[in-house]
Amino acid sequence: MKNGTKKAISVGLKINDSELSQSYKKNQVIPSGGEAGFEVAFCKDTLGDFKTSIKYVINNVHEFEMQITAKSVPVEIDIDKTNLKFEFEHNSLEMSTEQFINLYNSGNSNAFFKFVFNKDRIFAPKIMEGTLKSK
Repeated sequence: MKNGTKKAISVGLKINDSELSQSYKKNQVIPSGGEAGFEVAFCKDTLGDFKTSIKYVINNVHEFEMQITAKSVPVEIDIDKTNLKFEFEHNSLEMSTEQFINLYNSGNSNAFFKFVFNKDRIFAPKIMEGTLKSK
């Protein structure tokens, strides 16, 4: 937003949608000829399109409205190995074996993961669920 007036102005957002609740809502003072922006954060647990309008208020008097549209898509987690083989070396006397894998989140949001396995199985992951931070 650019202030084209000869005086400083105060601008703030009015947001009622829970999907946008983490957005920056505090008023900002924009000097004459200056520019400012607001970070609008979108967070939704379900997939699909999102459309709403939010209001911005100048000097606590002049209210304007703008449309916000977004789309929530599935987060994809990449794994560094396609096949896992839990096997002992031919000369091993160990009682257990392990293999490390790396998970990657190339998206722009945190990804939650959970390993699901049959409890009757011998092999089970040490870490069964967690969060992968986005890049």
